[in-house]
Amino acid sequence: MVELLVTLAVTTIGMVGLVSLNLTTMGGNGMAGRNVEATAVAQDTLESLRGMPVVDMLTAVGTPIGAPTIMDTVAGRAGVTFNRTATVTQLAASTDLLLIRVDVDWADDGVASIQTSHRVSVELVRTREEPL
Repeated sequence: MVELLVTLAVTTIGMVGLVSLNLTTMGGNGMAGRNVEATAVAQDTLESLRGMPVVDMLTAVGTPIGAPTIMDTVAGRAGVTFNRTATVTQLAASTDLLLIRVDVDWADDGVASIQTSHRVSVELVRTREEPL
């Protein structure tokens, strides 16, 4: 009888550990999925801006050059809202080069705070020359 109780106790402790491991893995997978989705939103926004003529791009992100512009939000899966910010700055090394930066912010629980806010940033350097 004692052996049965000891076996039951060891099995229960092992199962609790497995459930905890499973919950942690599911949380990590969800966070990785949101990170991938935010990266895709940032890359899509960056490519969209890069493909525009310079005049249209500067109109889309606002002026003056170097000031961050809050763009419209993008709805993600599971109710996550991605907030996009774009900044175009002129590089000091050349008057012909522009740095395009897109930041995408989101909160895990929908309420932004220091503990739950996340950010993905992508940058690209392009010239003022129009594409061929």
